Amino acid sequence: MVTLEEFRKLGTGRLLVTFAENLIKEQGFDLLWCKARTTVQEYYNKLGFKVHGETFDYPPIGPHIVMYKNKHKH
Repeated sequence: MVTLEEFRKLGTGRLLVTFAENLIKEQGFDLLWCKARTTVQEYYNKLGFKVHGETFDYPPIGPHIVMYKNKHKH
C-alpha cells in the first residue's frame, strides 16, 4: 500500500489497516501480515506490527521486511 503524498498524515493508512484487522477478526483469523518497505517500518511499528525475519530485496522497489500483527498478544 502506498499513499499519495498529498493524502499522507490524514489517517488513511491507519484506517485501511484497521479495516483489514476487522475483516480478519470477522473471518476468525488471528494474524495480519505484510511486506513493508524498510523506509516505513517505524510506521508499522506504531500500528502494533512486529518484524519477522530478515530484510530482503523486492525488485524493483527495494528493501522490504515482513511485518505481522497478531490479535492475541503473547
